[in-house]
Formats: sequence, C-alpha cells, structure tokens
Amino acid sequence: MMENVFGVDVAKSWIDVVGPDGHERVGNEDLKAFAKRVAKQGERVAFEASGGYETPLQMALATSDRRR
Repeated sequence: MMENVFGVDVAKSWIDVVGPDGHERVGNEDLKAFAKRVAKQGERVAFEASGGYETPLQMALATSDRRR
C-alpha cells in the first residue's frame, strides 16, 4: 500500500501544502479542518520548524485523530 505525504511550507498566517492533489494554501483559521482531513485519509505531514510559526499546525495535528 502506498502512503501519501503532504509537504508543508509554514508561513505566519497560512501554510502552503503540496500533496497528492497538487498545491493548496490553507489559512491558519482552517488548520483544524486540514488536520481532520489528513487524519481521515491516514496520511503523513512533513513540515519544518519556522521560528514558532509551525505551532498552530503542530497543535491542530496533535489534537486530530491522526495516527502517529
């Protein structure tokens, strides 16, 4: 079984995501919905530490039902 990975570039007010369906920009206000969608699909997310800007994404992923 092939596993998809979402590559994320973190900015102050949004994240840029490249995944199986291409590119999308997700505002910080929509990070919980993004995390739930990723959790439902059982996918992985890769992102870098960005001076604390990654914290909202990290928290959204940690509180989703995503398997670690």
